[in-house]
Amino acid sequence: MQRPSATLRAKETERIDSWRGVLSRLVRRVLVVRYWGAVHSTQGPRTWLHDRFVRSIVNERISGSQQRWPLDWFRELGLGVFDRALSLGCGTGALERDLARRGLVRTCLGLDISEAAIAHSRRAAQEAGIDCLEYQVADLDALSLPEARYDAIFFHQALHHVSRLESCLQAVRSALREGGVLYLDEYVGPSRSEWNRMRMRGVRSAFRSIPRAARRVGRVGLPVDWRDPSEAIRSSEIEDLVSGLFAPIARRPYGGNLLAPLLPNLSLDVLGDDEHRAVVERLAEQESERIAGGERSFYVVAVLRRREQGLRCESSCRDEVQLD
Repeated sequence: MQRPSATLRAKETERIDSWRGVLSRLVRRVLVVRYWGAVHSTQGPRTWLHDRFVRSIVNERISGSQQRWPLDWFRELGLGVFDRALSLGCGTGALERDLARRGLVRTCLGLDISEAAIAHSRRAAQEAGIDCLEYQVADLDALSLPEARYDAIFFHQALHHVSRLESCLQAVRSALREGGVLYLDEYVGPSRSEWNRMRMRGVRSAFRSIPRAARRVGRVGLPVDWRDPSEAIRSSEIEDLVSGLFAPIARRPYGGNLLAPLLPNLSLDVLGDDEHRAVVERLAEQESERIAGGERSFYVVAVLRRREQGLRCESSCRDEVQLD
């Protein structure tokens, strides 16, 4: 029997690898849909940003005031009201309802992979009496959008769940009208495959400085929810890829380098308010020192435009590297 040529064997190997890739994506999608369906069928995800003292610090890092939220800062950029907006990875719709209440959008479409999230979003908008919002189920890893349709597109803690970043961002760029705005509030820290003991050394050292009564675990594990295959899939690549397609208007890093991995392992409410606040402020100060020393902020909010030939960065796009 004649043996297949090297070329035929190579082609067969390529076909097998291609099918393996397709199967892997399908399995991952099923697991992602199942995970987020379960999350949104209950109380929804809780993160480090739900801590009231953390929220005040983050607000101040972004807007300059503990009482002014990121969308207050966004409004003050003076970009106007958006006739047609799109929210990608909308979850249960809190961002869209806030945009509508503030009069920042006249209409907005929210897309999410979870049917449970979309059902919740529709119900919440109806209960709030907001009729300018629409919702549809969609997969951001297989995103198809009409060209030049939207004045603004929003990501709020969703882009770091996208594995096909290049095609997703290209679709977003094409879907924006000329002069259209991209709003990005994202985790851009280490990708899930980049966490290791070395990266955890500073986190675990900070953990040991926290009162024992507030520690929920004996040792902090890697800060990735392994039940969700999309979590931080390519997060560390986001800013570089975005910068190739969009020009910055404004950018505010807001840390999370210690607070984000530590808060889920703590029960700070067992402490009195004064001690609770002191722990959060001490961790925030350590974050600021790390970022001032050259470490990239794990979280950032940025406002950008479609990158056009000759477009210059506006003065407000300066990085606030020093976090106080």
